[in-house]
Amino acid sequence: MTKNRILKVTAFLVALAVCYCGFVSFLSGRTGLSFSAVAEETADTTNGTLNYSDGAVYEGDILYGRIRTGTGTFLWSTGESYSGTWENDAPSGNGKLEWPNLGVYDGEFFNGKREGTGTFTWTYEGEPAEGAPLSYEGEWAGDKIHGSGKLVYSGLGTYEGTFENQQRSGKGTFTWLNGDVYTGAWSKDAIEGTGTLKMSNGTVLEGDFGKGVVKKGTITYEVPSGTVTRPVAAGKAQNTVEIKYKDGTVVSGTVKGDQFTGNVTIKYASGDTYTGTLKNGMKDGKGTYTWKGGAHYVGDWVNDKMSGNGKYYYTKNETYGFLQGTFKNGNPDGTLTYVADNKLKYQTTWSGGKCTKIVYKK
Repeated sequence: MTKNRILKVTAFLVALAVCYCGFVSFLSGRTGLSFSAVAEETADTTNGTLNYSDGAVYEGDILYGRIRTGTGTFLWSTGESYSGTWENDAPSGNGKLEWPNLGVYDGEFFNGKREGTGTFTWTYEGEPAEGAPLSYEGEWAGDKIHGSGKLVYSGLGTYEGTFENQQRSGKGTFTWLNGDVYTGAWSKDAIEGTGTLKMSNGTVLEGDFGKGVVKKGTITYEVPSGTVTRPVAAGKAQNTVEIKYKDGTVVSGTVKGDQFTGNVTIKYASGDTYTGTLKNGMKDGKGTYTWKGGAHYVGDWVNDKMSGNGKYYYTKNETYGFLQGTFKNGNPDGTLTYVADNKLKYQTTWSGGKCTKIVYKK
């Protein structure tokens, strides 16, 4: 290949199974609790206790001896409890709702439902399984996670973004504990749409995601010689590659195994360019090499050198000022025709890269 450098393209499995490991449902279990029951008769008081026929107990501010208002604590016979503000006999404002062995919600309520902003912290009898939710902090609507928020998963990572009906939907960022980060679109609790996955090893996947793979996009990763960018389709990296070498040289083309082969385009750090074919990483076959100053060679190549039939143009102009004939090991060889700037033709003889004879050719 260019200057005998051979691209070492490392195989990369475009698999995102860790991204789609079946996230658990939010708030599994009892998520809504009824606050209506029949109270026993009590005396009118601004602060007191209400005992209910189902075993529930309320202690706090009371209006007309039966309407919970102000601040108070409600304890269900099943062990759940609510402490906070009340309005029109229902939790409204700030409060705390607790479920035994499930979790605690601390935040805003409206008309008996979680509404506004609040934090839910899950509790477990033992250690939570990997991927189980640990805490959510953010917006709620209609007693459900809805809007912007932050959700932390046990042994997995953290999601920050938007939710719809307790599912990650819209735009969001998931940060895994290993340092991988995905930022982009979500739908129905899965990565779906346009986004970017930056992995902790420096690999970057970006494009359109769906069903666990990149449907269309690119993958960029580091190799010892530079940075490789490849198109990705249906979860597989394609063989068309662009590599930016550390010296600034950029090569675009097709790889086979671990080397460029076939048609390529090379932009050297020096400003020179090559467009043509490679074989085993070296210029071989037909190709055009253009020097920064405009001089260029068009013709045959063997083992990275001008060899075979070709034309060497001394400037950008291709009408005159060129040498045509056979080349060998990078030099003119044998008898070649030189077309001068006045379009006169000369027969020239070359040996060892030097012109040994010039004859005017009519």
